[in-house]
Amino acid sequence: MILSLTGCVMVPVQSTDVDGPISKAKKPLTQLYRIKAGMTSHEVNALLGSELLVGFRSDGPDPDKLEPMTIPQPYRQEDVLKNGKKYTVLYYISNVEKSDGLVSEDELTPMVFDGEILVGKGLDELGRIKRK
Repeated sequence: MILSLTGCVMVPVQSTDVDGPISKAKKPLTQLYRIKAGMTSHEVNALLGSELLVGFRSDGPDPDKLEPMTIPQPYRQEDVLKNGKKYTVLYYISNVEKSDGLVSEDELTPMVFDGEILVGKGLDELGRIKRK
């Protein structure tokens, strides 16, 4: 069982992933290890999801009633034009380095698509495309 701090209230939250209960060790927020070149954007989104649960908030007069707080996934998108070819880069939140309410560049993993097909993931792949 993991306790999630929401305002000044400790709320027990049972969390599991495909491998069972989440350990106290730092784990990625997504299943990036399952993402492979050649997948479609729909397959990537099916694995990584369209929202990331980041916590809970109490809305209204009942402090026991909690509403989930989510961030859309992918978090950001950009197009990269290189040699007349357009690549779409979708940035997914993959980890939290600092719990400060902000999403920084080192907390994002880029997914590089040629049309609907993933050509690679990560900063190395993005750099390779930009250097072409």
